[in-house]
Amino acid sequence: AGNHAQAVAWAASAIGISSTIIMPANAVQSKIDATRGYGGEVVLTDENLLAVTRRIQAERGLTLIHPFDDPYIIAGHGTAGLELMEDLPDVDVVICGIGGGGIISGLAAAVKQIKPDVHVIGVEPEGAPGMTLSLAQGSAATLSSINTIADGLAAPFVGALNLAHVQAFVDEVVLIDDESIK
Repeated sequence: AGNHAQAVAWAASAIGISSTIIMPANAVQSKIDATRGYGGEVVLTDENLLAVTRRIQAERGLTLIHPFDDPYIIAGHGTAGLELMEDLPDVDVVICGIGGGGIISGLAAAVKQIKPDVHVIGVEPEGAPGMTLSLAQGSAATLSSINTIADGLAAPFVGALNLAHVQAFVDEVVLIDDESIK
């Protein structure tokens, strides 16, 4: 992961405010460096990311911009669905990667509002099957381990808002192995 981290650091710098970004200690170094380069204070942790984030948020009085389980983030990702439908109004199938579920939540909601018969397929790595597990158990899952080359799809848990959106707007979720991702 680290794409959201970079975006938040960049946006904060652009408007002249500071940002504190909590990232897993095993995040890709280039994403850590880029986040710092955009002005973010990076805190690396091997602990539960959300727990560390909540602790630092409370200690410092910060505002959390969750990377995927946030209605504004989901709505922002919906713009990708709007653009897709604007550019390809005759599309029949949309395929989208799934990490925590934020992008597919917004994209699928927008696509289905415009053209309900579009078949939306979510794809996630076999080594990070959070949404697949969440759908099977009917509640947002937390993964005990992650093993995939697709670091951008390697969220340690699925958001409850994201699960609800996937249940409502995504037609199927499929798992793919790392060899196929290569």
